[in-house]
Amino acid sequence: MQERELPIILFGMFGGLSLNIIRFLLASLNPHQHRITFDLAYWLQFVGLTMSGGIVALARDMSLPANPLTPIDSIYIGLSLPVLFKPAAEQLISFAKEKKSGID
Repeated sequence: MQERELPIILFGMFGGLSLNIIRFLLASLNPHQHRITFDLAYWLQFVGLTMSGGIVALARDMSLPANPLTPIDSIYIGLSLPVLFKPAAEQLISFAKEKKSGID
């Protein structure tokens, strides 16, 4: 691993983690009966979104070596991933519910 790759990964992960922490805090403020369940699926997406921020930031940096990322760019990439993944995840969930109910 090159010297500049680790900071890019860490800043990207920080961006994803910071948004996850805000979502976690907002969820904990809901009344107990309306809270989401903090089960394995929740923690998997929490860790997955955090790690994907670093991976995507590194991939972007490696794909355009003439235009290297700054730390703030890496944070922005980490912050943007949940926003990009959410519509795709909602589509998959609705598709799975339609298939399960037999609606074509």
